[in-house]
Amino acid sequence: MTSRTSLLAAVAALAAVLGYAAVADSYAVFLIATISLTAIACIGLNVLLGLAGQISLGHIGFMAIGAYTTVLLMEKAGWPYLAATGAGIVLVSIIGGLLAMPALRVRGPYLAMVTIAFGFIVEHGTVEWRDLTGGGNGLVLTVPPNIFGMPLSERGLAIASVILVFAGVILFDRLKRSGWGYAMRAARDSEVATRSIGIDLVRVRTMAFVISAAAMALAGALFAPLQGYISPSSFPFLQSILLLFGVMIGGAGSALGPVIGAAAGTAVGSGGISLARVWASAVRRVAGRAHWRRRLDRATCRKILFYIIVAIQYGTGIRHRRTGCRASSGRR
Repeated sequence: MTSRTSLLAAVAALAAVLGYAAVADSYAVFLIATISLTAIACIGLNVLLGLAGQISLGHIGFMAIGAYTTVLLMEKAGWPYLAATGAGIVLVSIIGGLLAMPALRVRGPYLAMVTIAFGFIVEHGTVEWRDLTGGGNGLVLTVPPNIFGMPLSERGLAIASVILVFAGVILFDRLKRSGWGYAMRAARDSEVATRSIGIDLVRVRTMAFVISAAAMALAGALFAPLQGYISPSSFPFLQSILLLFGVMIGGAGSALGPVIGAAAGTAVGSGGISLARVWASAVRRVAGRAHWRRRLDRATCRKILFYIIVAIQYGTGIRHRRTGCRASSGRR
């Protein structure tokens, strides 16, 4: 398929989705908006995982900071929606860069632990800082979002989110083909070879972290007015894992992979099916015996899930190293 044909197909798909969002019922509009903001978050995570080869399990913390910043600036400071969203993206980008500098000096499961700790710190901070965040009660967005004086309804948010997803896919593809994208993939495939040609690994991976955090902040800024209410329970740790799996299911490193993964993950969630509960229930049924059912409590399931994540981390690293070896062999 040529680039012209791909562009025409993408424009046709965008027009079809926008047309459907303009006439669909309220539930379908809400579902489209949810899929779109999840896709934006997955696109950002795809920069970190698919290009830079780094796994983060605390990215939902960036989304929470972006959502809280947007709501607080709109409610308490009277900022317009676009300005509050921009401020949230800038703040989260700075936090992402500061977190990346120490976090990216470790590798493997240690990086996953650092990002998990960041996610838990953000969650604990939103619970304990009651004067600012409302604690466990959360915050209600009473000021309707508007763009240039025009109120933004739920349907308008869905249409804007779809357009942002389309723009995000294009920007990801351009980043992938740019010098930064080649540097990120080089750092992912072979650290030694990347250092030998003068590329700063920490700088490249920090840039990937900043871009990824900014996309999460944008998703959070869309999430807040869509829900009309945010609280610490709106950003659980499990959501970070589901976003990571969405990127991997759709295809890490591909432009359309995050969109496919987000649609699949949201479709499962909209059916009322919890991935963790289904998995734990299946394990219990396979185990069968009463003493195994007693031992498979929540803490044990968390430990098993942690070991699965560690295995995924090592498997991803092995795949990337093999890719780098094949590329090196081809150049020779």
